[in-house]
Amino acid sequence: MKTKCFLKGVLLILIAIALTGCATAISRDIRVEADMDLRFAEVKKNPEAFKGETVIWGGDIIEVTNFKEKTQIEVLQKPTAINLKPRYTDESYGRFMVMADGYLDPAIYSTGRQVTVAGEIIGEKRRPLGEMEYVYPFLKAREIHLWTERRRDPYPYYYHYPVRLHWGYHPYW
Repeated sequence: MKTKCFLKGVLLILIAIALTGCATAISRDIRVEADMDLRFAEVKKNPEAFKGETVIWGGDIIEVTNFKEKTQIEVLQKPTAINLKPRYTDESYGRFMVMADGYLDPAIYSTGRQVTVAGEIIGEKRRPLGEMEYVYPFLKAREIHLWTERRRDPYPYYYHYPVRLHWGYHPYW
């Protein structure tokens, strides 16, 4: 009898861990409301045509600018995984701008960090980018998730494998 109770307890803990591992960055209410079929590439062509739509996009922060009561974030769009985390890839369809209420510290929301943004398309923003004028889809943020920084392994791959004895020359001796 005690064994059955113990197994049920272990099973419940495993289910809770599994469900936590599947959690996404954006709340369920906004995910249900967002048009997940609306692709960034479509909106990029004509952002004004999609005003009022709620979307969820991810990418790498390029620049953060603080104003009196708002923060503007320029993001390089990246495709997202099932949990809505931006992928580590060179694939992108362009950039977008996000306006968030309040102050977001540029030391935390720094260049290169990854974000997932849920927001309403409020139109387009035109800014110079190099010698051209760039059209950014412009979002009013409803939720922003800043992902933890990806840490590089300080040890090369060969330190993770068992040491093999060599009777001949080895480059690391």
